[in-house]
Amino acid sequence: MWRFVAPLLLFVPIVVTGVASASDQALLEDLSTHRVWQTLLHYESPRLSSRQKSAINSTTFFLSPQGATNPLAELQATIAAFNDRESDEDQSAQCRFPARFMWLSQQLESVHDLERLDCADYIEWANPEGTRSISMVFATGHMKSPASYFGHNFLKFNGGGKSPSGDLLDQTINFGAEVPDDEAALTYFYNGIFGGYSAVFERQQFFRHMSKYGEEDLRDVWEYELDLSQDELKLILAHTWELQSAQLTYYFFRENCAYQIAKLLALVSPAPLVPKYMPWTMPYNVFDKLMEMKIRGKPVVGDISYHPSRRSRFHQRYFALSNSERATFVQQVAKQIPLDKTEFDNYSLTSKLSIINALIDYYEFRLRLDNNDTVAKVQKKMLLLLRFQLPVSDGEEAEFDMPFPPHLAQSPGYLSFARVTNSATGSATEINIRPAYFDFLSLDIGRSAAGKFTVLDASILADNDDLYLRKLDLLNITNLSPSVTGISGDSGMSWHFRLGFDRTNNACNRCRRLMADAMIGQASQLRQRLTGFALVGARVQRSFQRDNTFALRFSAGVAGQLGSGMRLHASIERHEDTGGSGLDRNRLNLQLRLGAASKWDIRLGYVREVAEEFSIAAGYYW
Repeated sequence: MWRFVAPLLLFVPIVVTGVASASDQALLEDLSTHRVWQTLLHYESPRLSSRQKSAINSTTFFLSPQGATNPLAELQATIAAFNDRESDEDQSAQCRFPARFMWLSQQLESVHDLERLDCADYIEWANPEGTRSISMVFATGHMKSPASYFGHNFLKFNGGGKSPSGDLLDQTINFGAEVPDDEAALTYFYNGIFGGYSAVFERQQFFRHMSKYGEEDLRDVWEYELDLSQDELKLILAHTWELQSAQLTYYFFRENCAYQIAKLLALVSPAPLVPKYMPWTMPYNVFDKLMEMKIRGKPVVGDISYHPSRRSRFHQRYFALSNSERATFVQQVAKQIPLDKTEFDNYSLTSKLSIINALIDYYEFRLRLDNNDTVAKVQKKMLLLLRFQLPVSDGEEAEFDMPFPPHLAQSPGYLSFARVTNSATGSATEINIRPAYFDFLSLDIGRSAAGKFTVLDASILADNDDLYLRKLDLLNITNLSPSVTGISGDSGMSWHFRLGFDRTNNACNRCRRLMADAMIGQASQLRQRLTGFALVGARVQRSFQRDNTFALRFSAGVAGQLGSGMRLHASIERHEDTGGSGLDRNRLNLQLRLGAASKWDIRLGYVREVAEEFSIAAGYYW
C-alpha cells in the first residue's frame, strides 16, 4: 500500500501549489482591470480599436516594457519591484510609486505585509500629514489666448489654515501644454487641436496662479473644497508625486486641463467627471458633475470660495463707496495729483481707507492693462505712501460679494428648433446646433458678461422637403470690454472676428458664400449688466451675385440683461460694398431671450435686411 501512497503524497503539494497559483493569477487579472489601477496608469478607453493604451508617453513611468499597453504586465512588475530591497530607498519602487503601493496594500496581503519605507524625499515634497483637504479650482475664461477661452482647472492642496492670506503658499497641481515662446497663431491652433504639443503636470504655489490669473489676466478664480477622507486625499497627493516626470499629449478640445485634472479625482470618484463619448471636455462640464458627485453617500463639494480678480476688486470697492466718497475718487483721478491728508478732514478713518484702497486697486488695474502707464505708476506709489501714514482699521479689509459660481452656468452645447416667417421666402423650420460655447443671450455666469464665442455654429432650414444650410460659423467671437465705472482707463479694446459660411442677405436661402469679418471698437456699460457697443471693420468674402470681394462694415447696439428673466441683443449694421455693382444695405437685428433657466430658453427674433423675418425658438443646453 505504502508503495502506492508515497508517490501520491509527493504529488499533493504540486497540485495544491498549482491551484494557489491559478487563484493568484485570477486575482491579479481582476486587479489589472480595476478602475483605480487603470486610472493610476492613465489608461484610456479604446475608441478606434480594442487595444488599450496609457496616455502617458514617458517610459520611466512604467516598470514593465509592456506597461503602457498591458496593465497586467505592469501590475506584476510593480509587485515584483516592491519586493526588491536592493535599490536605494528613495529610488525604490515603493518611494517612486507611493500611490500604487497604498492601493495595492489594500488589495493584496502580500503587499500589505511588506515593510514600509520612510521615503523622505516624497514626504518632504508632499507633506501628506500637513495637508488638510483638496480643492478643485476654476479660473474664468478670457479672450487674450485661445487656450483660455473656456477657463482653466487645477487642484489645490490646502494646508492647516483657512484664512484668506494663509492659503497663498499652498501647493497646486496644474496641467498645461509646453508651448514654445512666440509660437505662430496658426501653428498654435493646429498643434493644439491635433496633438502637436507635449504636456506635463506642474507643481506651483497658489500665489503664482493668483498672480497670473487674478492680477495679470484679470480673471476671477473659484475654489471648490472637497470633502474627502484622509486616505482618499493621500492617494491623490501620492499620485501627483508619481506624475512629476510624466509627459502626455495635449489636445485643446478633449484631453486638456479639465480632462486631466478630472482624471486625478477619478481615483476616488465612483463616477466619471467627464463625458465618455463627447469629443470635447469643458471646465464647466467637470463642475456640473462635481456638484452631483457623492462619496460615501455625501456630496463631495463642501465650501465654495471666491477669489476676485484685480478688476473685480476695483469695481466692487468703487461701487461700495458713498456718493461723496465716489466724488472724491473721481476728482482725484481727474486731477492726477497726489491726495493730501487735508482732503479727508470731513471723512472718518474708515472712509479715508475705503477711498485710498479703491484708488490703489484702480491704478493697479490700469497697470495690468498697460504696464507703461507712467501716471498710474506715480499715483500708485503716492497712494501707498499715504496709506502707510494712516493707522489700521478693523473694517479695512473689504468683504467682496460672491457672484454666481460657475457650476450654475449653462452647458456649452445648444440645440434649438424655431418657426421662421420670412417676407420673401415664406415660413419654415430652422434647426440651430452648436457644440460650444455662448452667445449674447446666454447666461453670463463664469464668463464675460458681454460677448459671444461660438464654434461650429450651424443653422439648417427645413422648407417642405428641402434642407438648406443657412449658415455655418466656424468661429464667431465678439469680445466687448466695457467701461463699468465710466472712469478713464476702465475699459479695453472691443473686437469681433467671424469666419464661416453665411447668406448674402436674408431674402435668399441658397445664396451662401465663404466670408470673414474683423472689427474693432469700444463698449460702455449703460447700466448694470447692459452694455452698449460700436464696432467698425471690414469683410472679405467670396464674390457672389451682386456682392463683391471686399466690404466695409459698421455695427452698433446693446447687449445684456434687461431683468431677472430676460436678455437682449439689438444691433444696427451697415454693409458698404466697395464695388460699383455691390448691394449696400442696412440690417436691423433684435433678439430677446425669455427665462433664466440653465437648461432651456425661449427666444424671439426679428431681422430686417432685404426682407423682414420673425422667429420664435425653443432651445435646450446640453
